[in-house]
Amino acid sequence: MGEPFEVRDPTALVLQAHLPPGGDVDKVLRTADEELDRLATDGLAPGELARTQARMATHLLRDTDAVLGRALRMAVLEQQRGAAELINDLPRLIGQVTEDQLVTAAATLRPQRRAVVEVIPGGAE
Repeated sequence: MGEPFEVRDPTALVLQAHLPPGGDVDKVLRTADEELDRLATDGLAPGELARTQARMATHLLRDTDAVLGRALRMAVLEQQRGAAELINDLPRLIGQVTEDQLVTAAATLRPQRRAVVEVIPGGAE
């Protein structure tokens, strides 16, 4: 979970927060909801999409620079889609994502569609 290029269909969006003992989990969830609402109603800040696309493409290229990383990513693409050569298209495809698509996606991520797991150290004691 969490690696969008290792699953064929949309992957889960995983938010992981490390809180101090007694931390406010509800505040974290409210903050996530506020950010999704901001994206869904106001869109992105100027340059936000381009910066994110550049960062994602950079990470993708860095992760596939080594032979093993490239081979593993190509194997996944071949297994999923029968097209290992898609590895060369991923940075371009990331760059084709539009702000409208992100706004639409943000509007679908609502609290009634989420699962929350709270791990409490020593909670079983």
